[in-house]
Amino acid sequence: MAGPAQLPAQFSAFPIVQTLVRQIQRAAESNLTGSLNFDTVHVPRMRLYFVMGRLVWAGGGLHRLRRWRRLLNQHCPETACKLEALAATRDAPQSEYEVLRRLVQSGHISREVARNIIRTNLVEVLFDVIQASKLLEKFSCNKTNFAELRDPITLISLEELINAVEAQWCSWCEANLAPYSPNLAPALTQPESLRGQVAPQTYDRLVQMLQGQLSMRELAVLVQWDLNRFGQSMIAYEQQGIVQLRITPDLILASHTGHKAHEPEKQLAAQRPVVKPRAGQCLQPRHLTPKYPQGRATVAPSPRPNLW
Repeated sequence: MAGPAQLPAQFSAFPIVQTLVRQIQRAAESNLTGSLNFDTVHVPRMRLYFVMGRLVWAGGGLHRLRRWRRLLNQHCPETACKLEALAATRDAPQSEYEVLRRLVQSGHISREVARNIIRTNLVEVLFDVIQASKLLEKFSCNKTNFAELRDPITLISLEELINAVEAQWCSWCEANLAPYSPNLAPALTQPESLRGQVAPQTYDRLVQMLQGQLSMRELAVLVQWDLNRFGQSMIAYEQQGIVQLRITPDLILASHTGHKAHEPEKQLAAQRPVVKPRAGQCLQPRHLTPKYPQGRATVAPSPRPNLW
């Protein structure tokens, strides 16, 4: 297996991205088979998994299982229930990768579908590492012979991954969302204030959605909105005191809870066609010079959230 290509020292304009790239390159240069770990305050350990120096999977973080369920529903909804049931039978943090590998081998999903899931998962975890960098306590490496990762499904170049995560982070910063994690869950706290701002049908839909049970990432997928636009709308409501952004726990393995953990999303998904963005109703990102935020950024208030 050929080693990964090296990136220039100043590949990124973001200092934290440069630091992240250096850590990944050190793991690659040492031919690591194991995990590169990121320990942060208040966020469960995030892990990057390597085989012979190649980055192949990522796990951990605040919403490991929520992320897994959402990616399955996005990329292979026809087999999502089967995949979830298989993955949820094990607590090993890399067990999702083993599920994908077996499904590719059995022909239930294509290698390209699996590659899209792996790439999106890697980019999301790298994004969360970057956003949590101010709370980062330490890096560490574990050398482990992961049986689940012994046969990589696909190889994704470091340059491709860093380009993707940097584009997402830059876009998130340009939208003035840098201080806000997309893993936060909006909860409606002032329904009467919202009622006077939106159409009745939209109001009913938002009351169902904004219960603090689903993250902004999950809700944006359900209503088929760009995450940045959805985040801007939620922040506009938050600034008016209409919603609160809350930390919502990860799912519990299905073997412990049955299927109850899926009910909020299923109820909303059944009504997804009700909400569609209309032309001219987008909150436009504010054009700022992207930079790594030093502390909590100030988000300029929108005069009125224009969600639907």
